[in-house]
Amino acid sequence: MLKIRLLTIHKKIYTLQLYHANLYKPITMNKSKKELPIVCRKIRKYRKEKGFSQEKLARTADLSFHTIVKLENGDTSNPTVDTVKKIADALEVTTDDLLNE
Repeated sequence: MLKIRLLTIHKKIYTLQLYHANLYKPITMNKSKKELPIVCRKIRKYRKEKGFSQEKLARTADLSFHTIVKLENGDTSNPTVDTVKKIADALEVTTDDLLNE
């Protein structure tokens, strides 16, 4: 039988650990690392340089928090032109800065 144990709560982020009820051994869940598209990496890079949280960037760019999270995680790797423009304006960079190496 598998059980879940709450490990930490940090800024509303919950870290859970699965463990086997009889062995109390943590079960490692490997997530394969994928190479993020350039736009995803650049959004995170400029957001952190600006000192913005994902929530603050979402508010400033007039986008949903989930849009920013999905972009930075690579779940949405092809944002619309309008989305890129809003993010670039919020971060005070050009769209070229976000799209090019």
